[in-house]
Amino acid sequence: MNNLIYLDNAATTFCSQIVAQKLAEFFSMPHGNPSGVHKLSLKSAKLIQEAREFFATSFQVKPTQVIFTASGTEANNLALSGMLQRSKRRIILTTPIEHASVLKTLESWAKRGFELCFLKINSQGQVDLDDLAQKLSAETALVSVMAVNNEIGTIAPLKTMGEIIRKKNRNILFHVDAVQAFGKVPLEFKNWNIDLLSISSHKIHGPIGAGALIMSDRVLLEPLLYGGGQEDGLRSGTESVGMILGFYWAAEDILKNQLENHQRILELKAYFMEGLKKLSCDIQMNSPEQSSPYILNISFKGCESEVLIRMLEEENIFTSSGASCNSRHRKSSHVLKAIGLSDKDIFGTIRFSFSPETKKEEIDKTLEILPRILERLRYVSH
Repeated sequence: MNNLIYLDNAATTFCSQIVAQKLAEFFSMPHGNPSGVHKLSLKSAKLIQEAREFFATSFQVKPTQVIFTASGTEANNLALSGMLQRSKRRIILTTPIEHASVLKTLESWAKRGFELCFLKINSQGQVDLDDLAQKLSAETALVSVMAVNNEIGTIAPLKTMGEIIRKKNRNILFHVDAVQAFGKVPLEFKNWNIDLLSISSHKIHGPIGAGALIMSDRVLLEPLLYGGGQEDGLRSGTESVGMILGFYWAAEDILKNQLENHQRILELKAYFMEGLKKLSCDIQMNSPEQSSPYILNISFKGCESEVLIRMLEEENIFTSSGASCNSRHRKSSHVLKAIGLSDKDIFGTIRFSFSPETKKEEIDKTLEILPRILERLRYVSH
């Protein structure tokens, strides 16, 4: 589509041109099953090892501590279920604003006899650190939080949380869903006492179909999939060599430019917010002031988000009302409910999410078109 303005990058990013070209070259050449013994298989295995070593170096871990999966969702499931299958301790701590792949997984373990406890959060989506310290006990198996919230962009104080957990009990494992954070905000695996960390390819301009779980050397997991014993026995199934390579190439690019991208997107978001505040409509910024520059969540009072999204789409501007897993089924956002928004405000909420490829001209065009759409909505409502 010509002149497409894509502001739904928290849902997925477009595969970058460089990665797409490299993948086209890779798929045009013969390649073997990485578990095989002939030279085509050995070449595939070597390419996967190269990718694994890159991620290991990025997180300062051994290559054996990088497990490739098909998605961030699978990485979360492997981290949580793989660990809890082995746990003798029965208490799990998390927050009410986690991604569905974490919440639903933990709810399934609550049905099997574990005690699922939710940490208090404030209206900004920040964890109450005193509540965390109070709820940690000798029976706590796991703490699971997301680094950056996928709907409102809240950045968790992971370093402080890791210190609190480790000080309370070294045996408690700390899982971080870093799907919206990797390549966008700082992440320090070892220094922040993280034990399990999930990342995804398609959030950083890599292909859909690859993710990874980074695990500390003190973690023992049970596999979710059984078969040929790939990924050190933790993720059986023939590795998707092309998707893993695409993930590696995208990660290499985004990490190299992370600081520069961060500053530019921060300025772009601030510019967009200033423009939105000048609109003649009642809006509420739901993203905290100190949040990821890549996510901006706004309630347009008196509007219905689905109608607004469709009208923006007619102008070739693509946004969403929040998490993609909720949008299609018209589910009210559990994140916005948890931070205290009314149902009325929730149903008028739009999430704008940016990427390094977002241009200032696209923001200007959106700010030019939005007033006309809002005026039409006001006219129809009256």
